[in-house]
Amino acid sequence: MFQEMYYWDTYFTNVGLLVEKNAELAKNNVDNMLYMVEKYGFMPNGNRTFYLNQSQPPFLSQMVKEIYEAVYDKEWLTSAYSILKIEYSFWQEKRMLQNGLNSYTGHEIKEDSIDRIAEYGLSRMGYKPKVFKDEIKRTIYSEIRSFCESGWDCNSRFLEKPHEFN
Repeated sequence: MFQEMYYWDTYFTNVGLLVEKNAELAKNNVDNMLYMVEKYGFMPNGNRTFYLNQSQPPFLSQMVKEIYEAVYDKEWLTSAYSILKIEYSFWQEKRMLQNGLNSYTGHEIKEDSIDRIAEYGLSRMGYKPKVFKDEIKRTIYSEIRSFCESGWDCNSRFLEKPHEFN
């Protein structure tokens, strides 16, 4: 169904590839992610421009470490390190709370997506509000984007409170 790469899913794919001694394919996945960080300033949730407003849990440095331990390419590691600093800056500047902890969220609100995303999220959770005011839609939209960035799938255990799990 999906013809794309997702950030944290790719980490687990790479773990399997490395176990199966397919370090080259795992390295190619990481190279694709490094390219996206270099191009966009962070690793998007997936490798479509649709995902340019959110990321997912930052596993890229762990992936780089595991690839290096499989291939021992110091030149590649040096190049990857300079790009990893870009991703680190993203999380420290764009995802930092006042208390110094990182949090999942999204970059900007896409006004043309609020209704569609809010209604989709509510339908997945079987939640049907009697009144669907704009402020409720914006809150639900924000909440859904938060738990999408967390890598957790939308389901009823969150209802409209995913921010409590970030």
